[in-house]
Amino acid sequence: MGRVKLVNSIIHNILIYSFHVYARSSQLLKHIDNYIRNFIWYGDINVRKMVIVAWQKVCKPKKEGGLGVRSIKLLNKVAMLKLAWEMLTLNLDWVVSGIKRSLNNNTISTRYFKSSIWVGVKFSMEEAMSNSIWMVGNGNSINFWTDNWIGYLIVTDMGLPRNIQLSLSALVADFMHFFIRVIPSYFS
Repeated sequence: MGRVKLVNSIIHNILIYSFHVYARSSQLLKHIDNYIRNFIWYGDINVRKMVIVAWQKVCKPKKEGGLGVRSIKLLNKVAMLKLAWEMLTLNLDWVVSGIKRSLNNNTISTRYFKSSIWVGVKFSMEEAMSNSIWMVGNGNSINFWTDNWIGYLIVTDMGLPRNIQLSLSALVADFMHFFIRVIPSYFS
């Protein structure tokens, strides 16, 4: 079995399990990438010599001329984004209670929570939220004011005081009549 095959089939798969829950420090990820690079080129993680191909080129897919080795840093980021997306979209009890505790009007709370998982996922949660938009459907689960269902948060656009923002609970379904939106043109 070749070294690239070993890295892709064994090392990456072992790391992916921990990446699905914990964000790792960029320094640790850099060291792991260096060890993988040394192993692929020389067969020994402790040997470091001059290489003639940039690591970014090695990490490209085979179709693009690379070796198909995946960047550890990118794998960790993708796994954290996946966890953040699942937390935002799944309706599991532990997720809902955790989200309610840590989201404040659709913004990530900056205060510290005693959680080994939340430390890493909160940054991915911000990225997932800023790059997603709700599909309305019947509108029964989307808050008209505080959910991103038209490309921006209505409550933010209106500049309402914080105490009023917390009391806004109308659903998109409240502004629909026989699944036809009957909202003012200001929001369209």
